[in-house]
Amino acid sequence: MFELVNRKQFKKLALVFYLTGLVGFIVVGYLYGEQKLNQRLEVERHLIEETLGTTLEYYLFVPSLLSDSEEILNVYRNPSSKTPEEINKLLLKTNTELGSDVIYLLDTNGVTIASSNYLQSDSFVGGDYSFRPYFKDAIAGNTGQYLALGAQSGKRGYFFSAPVQHNGEILGVVTVKVLLNQIEEIWQDSGIEFLVYDADGIVFFSSRSDWLYKSIVSHSVDELNRLVATRRYGSEKVQVVANSPSITFNEFDEIRLSSTQTHNTVWRLSYKYLDNWGLNIATLVPASKRYYTVFLSVLGYTLLSLLLYIFWLYQEKKLQLRHHLEDMNRQLELKVNELTGDLQLRNQQLQQSALEQKYAHQALQQAQEELIQTAKMAMLGEFSASLHHELTQPLQAIKSYANNSVRMLELSKTESLKNTLAEINSVVDSMVKIVQQFRIFARRSQPEKRPCQLQEIISGVMSIVSPELESKSIRCVNRCNDRTVFCEPVLVEQVIVNLISNAVHALENTDQPKVVIDSEEHEGYIALIVCDNGPGVDEDTLPNLFEPFFTTRKTGLGLGLAIAKRIVESQGGSISATKGVRGGMKFSVSLPLHE
Repeated sequence: MFELVNRKQFKKLALVFYLTGLVGFIVVGYLYGEQKLNQRLEVERHLIEETLGTTLEYYLFVPSLLSDSEEILNVYRNPSSKTPEEINKLLLKTNTELGSDVIYLLDTNGVTIASSNYLQSDSFVGGDYSFRPYFKDAIAGNTGQYLALGAQSGKRGYFFSAPVQHNGEILGVVTVKVLLNQIEEIWQDSGIEFLVYDADGIVFFSSRSDWLYKSIVSHSVDELNRLVATRRYGSEKVQVVANSPSITFNEFDEIRLSSTQTHNTVWRLSYKYLDNWGLNIATLVPASKRYYTVFLSVLGYTLLSLLLYIFWLYQEKKLQLRHHLEDMNRQLELKVNELTGDLQLRNQQLQQSALEQKYAHQALQQAQEELIQTAKMAMLGEFSASLHHELTQPLQAIKSYANNSVRMLELSKTESLKNTLAEINSVVDSMVKIVQQFRIFARRSQPEKRPCQLQEIISGVMSIVSPELESKSIRCVNRCNDRTVFCEPVLVEQVIVNLISNAVHALENTDQPKVVIDSEEHEGYIALIVCDNGPGVDEDTLPNLFEPFFTTRKTGLGLGLAIAKRIVESQGGSISATKGVRGGMKFSVSLPLHE
């Protein structure tokens, strides 16, 4: 189809179809929008109608029931049976139970003799309401209904009245006033405006305050004077917000209304006359809202048309690209034939280059193997030096214990000799474990960790270093807390023994030499701290302490702290060195706590 119809013809046909469809969508959108507005208006009108009708029906028979009660009849038949205070309290209690605004009693002249609002500043007591239609209806022997502003309170309300009769004689009138403000409160934020107006077209209830007590129809001067004289709408002159020819409308209709925000705006309405109450109800929305549906319809249609047009352009471009690719393939075949000879020559050159690269790779592999062998030999040297360093202290301890054993044997101290030999045995066990751990360390395998007490580690350390400390009169203070850590205890013992051994060497020329073992806990870790009061090192030396083969002593390999660092890191911890507050060195070994 895209090949048969040229570009210009297709654009003309597409424009004709688009305009035809656009007109159809505008018409359908207009009708659909109006239908949706009507449905919404009707639903909201039914809700207002039910709310208003239910409230009014609740109080419709209340005056008649009150007029038949013995307490109300006694007020008129025997006024001296109750004081005015008692009558007013009776009405106040009844009014509170019913939830009405005011209940009051009128005599045959229309004067209020008792009222539930007797305590308020706008009390009805003593007021003359003989001019009200609800009084005239009730005094004539009928029930009365009337919608008006309160002459005394100025509050909108619906008045129900009934005559109080005894043996066919009318003694007075009982009246119940009901407020209907809840209707406005319920529909205040619904997005729907509404009007409730009387037979004169005067708005009594509305979602907008600037429509209240205004007329939707024009009145003559005589009619306006008559409305003011009824005092039904207060003392203000009635204004007109719409020049409607009638107060009645079709079920769905339109009206022009003005307000403080808009002037002469067209509103779509749903209308209903409530015959039982003499009230007219209308729900309204701006008529322009139906054009919103038209806008959405046109927008959707335009987007769909645009997508179809883009699809056509895509197909056309696709066709052009296919023809272009065919031309390029033909030209490419020619180029391939021209380059085939060159490629064969280059292929031979590449094969020669690959052969040379193979020989180079074999030479590189041989060099790598030699380098690995050299690294192995270097590691073996490091391992031998480390093993010598770590076994020096235990061997010195064994030597010291052996000398003590000889003296004890000479003195026949069998029990002490037994203890000393047990210590030698313990140190030997530690040496065996050190050799085994170095083998594990050299293989880069993970030692077996377990929960252990800090004091257990310190006890093992002290069994190794105590002879050396005693021989050099070095005081050792243990302030360590007994917490549980998760580590391999023999490896950690190696680290602490190394730190204390370094401290012993540093304290050779120090008066009152002392080593302190302490602990500090922080965020799931506990730091084992080894401090001494020796000369310490300068600031420039601190960063290099854990480097392999770095030492500040005249003798020594400089591997102790480097090995200690690797051991501590293998346990999931860290080690650091700082200068002590009062001189000397402070080493901190952080290990994870076991929870």
